[in-house]
Amino acid sequence: INYITAHDNLCLYDKIVKSGVTSSNEAYQTAIVKFGHGMLLVSQGIPFIHAGDEFLRTKAKGPWASEAHNSYMFGQTLNEIDWSRKATYAAEFKFHKDLIAFRKANDGLRNRNGVGSASVSNGVVYYTVANSSSSPENKNKTLTIVINPSSNITVSGKGTMAINKIGAVSDGSNTTCEGTGVTIFVK
Repeated sequence: INYITAHDNLCLYDKIVKSGVTSSNEAYQTAIVKFGHGMLLVSQGIPFIHAGDEFLRTKAKGPWASEAHNSYMFGQTLNEIDWSRKATYAAEFKFHKDLIAFRKANDGLRNRNGVGSASVSNGVVYYTVANSSSSPENKNKTLTIVINPSSNITVSGKGTMAINKIGAVSDGSNTTCEGTGVTIFVK
């Protein structure tokens, strides 16, 4: 099981805030959430996403906010999910939904034998996996996953872009892999 956060500790959003990324830079906070879960969802193994992390759940609220890191004893008041955040962070939720759907449709992201090759260049990770019995449109195609922790880069010859920082893309001709993002090409 691969995960970033679990039920009893800080939510991913709370960890990001606690690390010093302030609310004045909310775009970067949301980018980090999507980047972390993007890496999780393109990795081999079984991904686990803590309930609500896909729409920036927070436990840092009320008089026990400082106890959010170890919340088992604070009941529903601290541990409840604020479902209004799903509407507030609809774009982040869409990204997760799209990437989960892509993962389900492409066995190369789930098959233990799916890793083909990997390389790192200037801190950017590129790896390819082959699909064997996945969705008809991607059967026997190669996926190239670009994990880019830096600034935007242009990538060519990797195929049609299927996923980027917004989720599924309708125009696959784009070749820009955004920084703090996971991008998937299909060829």
